[in-house]
Amino acid sequence: MCSVNFLIILIHSSDKTNISLEHNRPDNELSVTINIFNIDGRIIKIIKTKVESTGYNLPPVVWDGNNDGGRKVAGGIYPYTITIITGNGETARASGRMIIL
Repeated sequence: MCSVNFLIILIHSSDKTNISLEHNRPDNELSVTINIFNIDGRIIKIIKTKVESTGYNLPPVVWDGNNDGGRKVAGGIYPYTITIITGNGETARASGRMIIL
């Protein structure tokens, strides 16, 4: 199983969240899915990307603070899950909470 460590950084000046991921599967194509939930547990944003990893760090995934409907979300606590799948089908999942001010 792929082990994933991640760090979330909220950049207040530009009102976006950069989600940086470190992993232990260099030289692989990685499929990254980030699900962001409201406090009631409903998915408000799904971010999907594929990245060709040449090292142990992926380029930041940027969330503009909008839900899937294009509306800016209010300040609050937003749980999230991150799923990474390698080209070989190895899967890793992590979850946490972010605070939007």
